[in-house]
Amino acid sequence: MGKTSCFDQNQQLAKLGTPKKLEYYECLSGNAFSFADTATFHITSKDELNAIIIEICNADKPGFWKGAGWDRLKLYYADTVVTILTNKERIGLSASGKFYALEKDNFITKRFR
Repeated sequence: MGKTSCFDQNQQLAKLGTPKKLEYYECLSGNAFSFADTATFHITSKDELNAIIIEICNADKPGFWKGAGWDRLKLYYADTVVTILTNKERIGLSASGKFYALEKDNFITKRFR
């Protein structure tokens, strides 16, 4: 961490620590703001979640994107749920705005092979 142009440049996500669970929901085809009722995958392993948080926090190369149809990551903490939108390669906090690049071989793409 510590990069000034990374997703968690203010370390707000890092300050929350390790989430209890991560869930990934795909956007429904043809319905830009609707998501599947059940998660495509979920992760509860603390070691894996630690690695994923580091990966998310270090996503870099910010660029402006807009559109709908992003998939959704939900990070569950003891008293907070953080929602991050993604197209499996970039992540951001809203449907339009600044998005950051994940590595090509990231924790999401590994699950869709």
